Amino acid sequence: MKRASLLGIMLLVTGCWLVWPIPSQAQIWKRLQKKVEEAAKQKAEEKAAEEAEEAMTGDSEDGIADFRKLKALLPEEAAGLPRVRAEGSKGGAFGIRTSLAEAY
Repeated sequence: MKRASLLGIMLLVTGCWLVWPIPSQAQIWKRLQKKVEEAAKQKAEEKAAEEAEEAMTGDSEDGIADFRKLKALLPEEAAGLPRVRAEGSKGGAFGIRTSLAEAY
């Protein structure tokens, strides 16, 4: 009776190994590397958002964001096309001050 139970447990365990294979060390490292890359990407996005927020709040005396800081935040590439030039300016009309940054 005990041998039959032991044999049944062994068959059950063996069957589970066939259904759920153990991942290889290479697969484990690939998963770990992917998670590290995702975390690094998320950290970079958070840092970029903080820099953008800092540039938008403006630290000048008139409270307008410096267009040079805004220009620095523009991407080097968009939709596969490289940035050719970037421009910026401060201006205003009717008492409303603006800061503008553009990339081509």
